[in-house]
Amino acid sequence: MKYNIPDAGCTANRHLFVPCDISHTEFVTTRPDSRGIALETTAMPDQRWARLREDVDCGLRRGAWYKTVVRGWTKAQLEVYGMQRTIPLRYLEIVDARPDWWTVVAHAKNASVIPDRWAKGYAVCPRCGFRQLPVGRPATLRCDDCLGVFQVAWSRPYLGARSEGN
Repeated sequence: MKYNIPDAGCTANRHLFVPCDISHTEFVTTRPDSRGIALETTAMPDQRWARLREDVDCGLRRGAWYKTVVRGWTKAQLEVYGMQRTIPLRYLEIVDARPDWWTVVAHAKNASVIPDRWAKGYAVCPRCGFRQLPVGRPATLRCDDCLGVFQVAWSRPYLGARSEGN
């Protein structure tokens, strides 16, 4: 079970556990030892990255990777343009290392703000999340925003491409 420790710096308060899913303080996991006594371990690894795995409108760009700040049982807090945003885990794909390839978004059906010219698909830069229209099917693409050059993941279907067999 996950707990929020009210004052993580004060060992006198460690007996004051408050159940929660997402915490802005120290995030711990408890597990019983052989005697049934709860042991605490930190739940968040050094660095994880997340992106949408469902085509939902929740304030994240499809195909863009976001730093995972905290992960709970059912939700995760992501850093989105300098602010923290809580997203249900069922909508996220979470990986241990930031990918270094362009994500190809074939069809974003449920996006509230998307230019008409991108309705049939676009690529998303792995470094900065910039959306770009590739010309043809290049093996690599240079980002017009951060100038990074990365391979394009044509063979890794994302969102709408999965259901269409692309």
